[in-house]
Amino acid sequence: DYGAWKVDTGECPIVSQTVLDRVSPQLPMVATSLQLAPGVPTWADQRPDEKKAGDPNNCLPSDWTTQWYNELEPNADINPQTYGRPYNTTVNIDFWGEDFKSTVTGIDMQTDAISGLSELPLSTFSQQHVYRFDWRAGSDGYNYFSLDGKMQYYVDAKMVERPMPISRNGKSIGTLLGRQIPVEPSYMILNIDMSTRWGWPNCEAGCDCCNDCHNYTCTHCYAKLANGSLNYAWNYKQWLIDLCNDMPTEYMVDHVRIYQRVGNTRVGCNPYDYPTEGWIERQWQQYVIMGADQVLRPVLAGGGDCVPGASSCGGSTRGSCSDSICQCTADWTGPQCLARRVGTARTCQPLEATAVGGGLCELSSSVQCGKHLGRGMCRNVVLNPWAPRQYGKTA
Repeated sequence: DYGAWKVDTGECPIVSQTVLDRVSPQLPMVATSLQLAPGVPTWADQRPDEKKAGDPNNCLPSDWTTQWYNELEPNADINPQTYGRPYNTTVNIDFWGEDFKSTVTGIDMQTDAISGLSELPLSTFSQQHVYRFDWRAGSDGYNYFSLDGKMQYYVDAKMVERPMPISRNGKSIGTLLGRQIPVEPSYMILNIDMSTRWGWPNCEAGCDCCNDCHNYTCTHCYAKLANGSLNYAWNYKQWLIDLCNDMPTEYMVDHVRIYQRVGNTRVGCNPYDYPTEGWIERQWQQYVIMGADQVLRPVLAGGGDCVPGASSCGGSTRGSCSDSICQCTADWTGPQCLARRVGTARTCQPLEATAVGGGLCELSSSVQCGKHLGRGMCRNVVLNPWAPRQYGKTA
């Protein structure tokens, strides 16, 4: 509630009731966004007030023509090309972007979150719906989000590519050059999780912000009466108790269709115009993660932990659960046999079939590498700096 939480508290300027109605979507809702970098500097006049920048709260721009992006003013009459009416889509005030502080290069990175919030129908949690994302790169490109064939949110490349003058306290600093709709190789992730940053309601002051259903301090935090005693009739974390009572639950995906335009198709993360693999291998120090000294991790078929069941290891046509370890059929790969064996995975199948161990593993695991079955173990391998790099090997 922008009015109650930000305007009435004096943290943001007063706006009309019409504006309040436009920026107060009802729950449940979904966020759709495109993040651009480099973004408008945190200290710039062109960036809206942000709590993380030292302002009292995240606020709407005072003048959309000079602050932020004019096309993002939350008015479907002014910007019908940006915000869809069917789901009362509006601007995501609480997320203007991220500010990444570098401890290595000394160069910080600011991003701009071109983000919108769309209301969801209550049937979202009981019926199948079609979520669609159209992505076209280039100067005539766009990002288009829709639900069941109805528009949610639209980001136009012309807005993204337009240079923006940057000033500080009215003094010109320079020009932020235009960015672009992303063209780099990308992949899709479908996941379900709980977050202390993106969930509702917000964590109350004095409450533990954890989300563990089995931890009393996570599920109980009572309001206080005027005399300072606890009001056991008001539990700020009752929403988490209700959610835990609904467990177990399922996140059901009927199908995923990925399509490409005729004459412009490609598959893989290493296309000729973006030789990603070669670049990463030559710059491996910038990409290696803690706990491993390989940049690109091989994806092997099977080996994931499992419990025997009809849906384990991708189901009967993809794999099977044997001795609590997934074993994949010929056409499927990945720890849980959920990915089709195509491209490099199929080309390297003969090599994988004859290899013994070599995958990354957790030294503390009691089941990985078949340790509990006496098949192998995870070992820490320390090699000379000039030797081929490998952190964990299975035996």
